[in-house]
Amino acid sequence: ANLASDAPKAKFFTVVRDFVVTGFQSSYPFRVQLSGINNETTWAASGTTQADFQDIPDGGNIQGVTGGEFGLVFQARAIRRMVYTGPPNIFEFQRISDSKGVMMRHSICKQAGVTYFMSNDGFYKIDNSGQLSPIGANRVNQTVLADLNAESNRNMLGVPDPFNPRIFFFYKSASNNLGNLMDKVVIYDWALDRWSYAEMHVA
Repeated sequence: ANLASDAPKAKFFTVVRDFVVTGFQSSYPFRVQLSGINNETTWAASGTTQADFQDIPDGGNIQGVTGGEFGLVFQARAIRRMVYTGPPNIFEFQRISDSKGVMMRHSICKQAGVTYFMSNDGFYKIDNSGQLSPIGANRVNQTVLADLNAESNRNMLGVPDPFNPRIFFFYKSASNNLGNLMDKVVIYDWALDRWSYAEMHVA
């Protein structure tokens, strides 16, 4: 069924604990809004239902959100962790990084409780504890950043392998003249902590 008229229209959705969480509304690209607890039909801010919203004044527009036991809010120049505290504040927004953000918003993906993404200086992961770690430094970062067509943040897509401990980062190269097709992929095997590379056409 359709949600109530006060439900937000947002680019990004996830589930954090017992809440539906949204990020980036057209008039509020820096807003995180959450539904009532265990109730995706309730959105008006209320201490009773625990529906709420948070406008984040710094760090740039929201680039994505991921969920689970805690939430992650990715911005252009910052990353924050959402930790449930209950009323009156509902969630605490802990800053994980004030220098790293997300360069390619569709690179964000999650597997086995760990979130992966591409920042403006390369690839990173955030584990369940909120620890931010580089995974591509001195291995693939310089190659991909030099080769990537960064004119649009749609030119990279992060995809977890559903059967193996691998993350695929498909991207469009700067020399690619195939329209919207991505033509290259770097593959991170997190069990082995190793990278591989392939060329293929992906829409």
